[in-house]
Amino acid sequence: MALLFLALRLVPLQPAMPDSALDPSWQWALNAAVADDMSFGRDLVFTGGPASSVVTTMYHPSTYIWTVGLSLLLAIVMWAALRMTCNEERWLHAAVATTLLAGLPEREGLLLVAPLLAVMGLANALARESRRQNVLWLIAVALVISVMVVVKGSMLVLALTAYAASFFLCLKRGRLPVISLALPPLLVAVLWLLLGQRLQSLPSFAGAEVELASGYTDAMSLGDPWSALPAFLLLGIAGLAMCAGFARIRGIGGIGSVILAMVAAATVATGVKQGFVRADEHLLIAFSALLGIGIAALAVSHRNVRTSAGAALLIVLAVVCVEFGAGALTLILPAHQLEGVESADAAVRRAVGALPSLSTQYNSAVASISQDVSLPALAGTVDIYSYNQADVLSRSLNWSPRPVFQSYSAYSVELAERNRAHLSGGAAPEWVIFAPQAIDDRYPSAEDGPSWVELLRRYEPSTFAGDKVILHRRPAQPAALPPPSGRGTEARLGQRVDLSPSSGLQFVTFEIDPSTLGLAALTLYKSQPLRLTVWTADGVDHTYRLPLGMARAGFLLSPMTSTASEFGSLYGNPSDCETPSRTVVALKVDSTNLLWNSIYRFAVSPIVSPPM
Repeated sequence: MALLFLALRLVPLQPAMPDSALDPSWQWALNAAVADDMSFGRDLVFTGGPASSVVTTMYHPSTYIWTVGLSLLLAIVMWAALRMTCNEERWLHAAVATTLLAGLPEREGLLLVAPLLAVMGLANALARESRRQNVLWLIAVALVISVMVVVKGSMLVLALTAYAASFFLCLKRGRLPVISLALPPLLVAVLWLLLGQRLQSLPSFAGAEVELASGYTDAMSLGDPWSALPAFLLLGIAGLAMCAGFARIRGIGGIGSVILAMVAAATVATGVKQGFVRADEHLLIAFSALLGIGIAALAVSHRNVRTSAGAALLIVLAVVCVEFGAGALTLILPAHQLEGVESADAAVRRAVGALPSLSTQYNSAVASISQDVSLPALAGTVDIYSYNQADVLSRSLNWSPRPVFQSYSAYSVELAERNRAHLSGGAAPEWVIFAPQAIDDRYPSAEDGPSWVELLRRYEPSTFAGDKVILHRRPAQPAALPPPSGRGTEARLGQRVDLSPSSGLQFVTFEIDPSTLGLAALTLYKSQPLRLTVWTADGVDHTYRLPLGMARAGFLLSPMTSTASEFGSLYGNPSDCETPSRTVVALKVDSTNLLWNSIYRFAVSPIVSPPM
């Protein structure tokens, strides 16, 4: 019964259907990319992999069977690890723990615990000296690792942690260390191929995930890091206290206990950091991961350390009450098993014809999105900026995306350059549907800033569709030009700098570096974001958030451009868009001096684009 609860919670019997918002757009787009045989890591660079629907539960006819199968596999491994470790004497502990895991509020937080439990099952099997069980659990660990790799980039650290842990657990055990090293990469490659990917793109995918992860914290942080720091530290300490439970499991001693505790600590670090970077609904990921670790620790650990694990769980709940109020406990407590039961009920009603089939629901959702989209039929390949890929997919246009296909994620120099180079290469789309859609109060033109230059040079406006301008690729393509550059100006954080009078389009790049403390904060927690204030010729000041990677890549500084119609005005005579309310005459970069070097440089240079 406990396994059934967990399987119903993880297997999306009533999956999510397409929608037109930001997150549903990328979730649907990743599924569509698998269906269209796009190459992850080359054609697409995003935090989700070809099996991302295991996390998102987004339905697509081409990926649903894999979502069900891989989710069920994870449920079985997690249940079996608890059942085996608790053994016959404490079977009730395993049943209760499995049932509580099925009630965790956030699916991704629950999935973060899977590698830890798989490694725990392997450690238990090795302690029993059963050759058959050893091989089975090495396969189980390898399967969990392979799923983590193809699901989401944030799972990659835990996959590598489980990989290393399985090797060290198997040391001095005959051929098992060789099997532990060879099996996970083999199963990753097999699953990668089964998902329709090319084997040669796997290293590119891994490299892209590392690139995305390296800039994620600075680019995507929300909320004041100082006010959230006490909660972050308390939850981290509580999570580490729970890890002690994995160091005291009956029958597993010595190196095995140390390795399990380290895998648990890596899970705590991943879950807490992932929750606090965005500090919004992502906090549910942190709380779910911590509760999952605590629940498992209480079930499997020696009675002498259960008290500390239980006390750590109470600290987690206390932090929730203090930070969000006692009412938030209804969201946090592991009492969401009914969601799995409701999905099973929906599946039964579909089977007897009381509900439409999944394919019917999918087609209905797509048709509903299409009715609200005011896009014309476009012959040829199409991309859309900055997000809203659902608009293109719902109209069955020939979607040909840039690598980082949602512009807010092109938050490093390398990622922005990939998108810029795509527009100047042979795979560039014939049509671009464009609207500035900066998130998190960023400067409107900072997202995909270098690509704006290529769009101005290589495309021209064709028509408008709602709040978007439709651009068509120029028949005669201009020669490639080096990125805009200019003489650097030195400034100090918090200092207003008046700009030299100039006309036309102005491109800016910044050279700003975090301090030593800032680098540590970005690695372990998050930093205070940079803020860019600009003054326009009408005397008004405007303040925005400035991600470091986007500042280094550069963007259109003046005239300020925040709508599709304003972007359309950039073509043709530059004086047409040089209104006082859009012309930038001064700027200031500001943040916490403790976390950023106080001296920085910036360069402003003109953008030269072909005439209409």
